[in-house]
Amino acid sequence: MKLNINKQHFKLLELSMINSLIITFLLFFTVSYWQKDGLSLFEISFMAIIGGIYFFIVTLFTSIIGLNSYIRSCLVRDIIPLRRIIQISIFFFLSFLIFIVLDTLLFLIDDSISIDYAKSLAEIAKANNQEMEGLEDFKNFPFSIQNGITTLIFGFLGSLLSLAFLRKNGQLLPVGDS
Repeated sequence: MKLNINKQHFKLLELSMINSLIITFLLFFTVSYWQKDGLSLFEISFMAIIGGIYFFIVTLFTSIIGLNSYIRSCLVRDIIPLRRIIQISIFFFLSFLIFIVLDTLLFLIDDSISIDYAKSLAEIAKANNQEMEGLEDFKNFPFSIQNGITTLIFGFLGSLLSLAFLRKNGQLLPVGDS
């Protein structure tokens, strides 16, 4: 077997793009749905983690299915697949980066989600007789940046958990001799 960068390794980029598109789609439509009739306190609170939850779930399933498929495909073509920890690392970082880029593009088209989120947080602070410093700066960031830490943590946990399901032979379930 040979170890080199070839078309098969670009499958990691493809999987990362699919992962990021699904996450961005789910997040955008969920938050847009909440936003249409005004944001409730529950929705505002949940907005801080919804991106992370979607990142966790989608990354877990996409990496388990996609990366096992990548491993099988490499083995069939007599190519040494990248080590599983490297696969997961590349997949996670590319997915997060592409997600940020996609959300930034959406932000450039429609910044209402970020602005409404920042305004809602300011209203909550005002109701508690507190003032949010930096609100003007905060609302000028894409939603993915506003909640980037939680999204990063949840995505990392999803990637870490999926590592347990990646097999050297790419078979998720044991294959019998039938």
